[in-house]
Amino acid sequence: MLGANRSLVTPILALVGIIIVWELIVRAFNVPRFLLPAPSGVLVETVERFDLLMRHAQATVYSTVVGFVLSVLFGIGLSVLIVWSRTFEEAVYPLVVMTQVIPKVAIAPLMIVYLGFGQEPKIFLAFLVSFFPMVINTTLGMKSVSVELLELLATLKANRWQVMVKVRFRRAMPYMVEGAKIAITLAVIGAIVGEFSAGGTGLGYLILSASSNLDTTLGFSALLVLIIVGVILFEIIHIGGRLLMPWAPRATLS
Repeated sequence: MLGANRSLVTPILALVGIIIVWELIVRAFNVPRFLLPAPSGVLVETVERFDLLMRHAQATVYSTVVGFVLSVLFGIGLSVLIVWSRTFEEAVYPLVVMTQVIPKVAIAPLMIVYLGFGQEPKIFLAFLVSFFPMVINTTLGMKSVSVELLELLATLKANRWQVMVKVRFRRAMPYMVEGAKIAITLAVIGAIVGEFSAGGTGLGYLILSASSNLDTTLGFSALLVLIIVGVILFEIIHIGGRLLMPWAPRATLS
């Protein structure tokens, strides 16, 4: 318990220290607000523009969550096919890797051409960025079943589907949760990239708009809300993983 409390207190103290130093530097050197606003100014701006920030945050959360859910469903389904068929793995796995090599900023304008200026390109980019860790982690988990166990199941006349559902899938669940933690953070990034290009709504659009108007304080406020959103989504996945797998070792889901 003491170690857990210390692991939580230490980063909080470090963050508080950074904020205090930041505040002192801005005040001591009279740094202009358009260059670097003070943390107190960012907090005041966040409170004053709360409705605006929440409206754009809702759009970002929507794109992130929908893209994330699609990445989980697609990633798990693709992993099942990869583990099921060696031929499918050899044909598809290199293509999956190729999708991650392409810079998402480069294809964002193309997504606007194909999907328009609505939420669709943002959702697609959130999905495209986040499905890779789901495929990798789920596949790794399903393949981590020991050879001895597979041989035992073969002697018990278990068919491939039974092995997949009752053994491989259960074995892969902790890997899926860890992949989902990575995927949700990447989905936020993908949604923001989409908002930079598509515009209209979202915290990414708000940050870009504030920067173009030299309203740096509003940009920092939007960034603060974005960080809070990302942490909340990550914690939801973390807690959900523990509730879904109470039998898993606690260290596995830490």
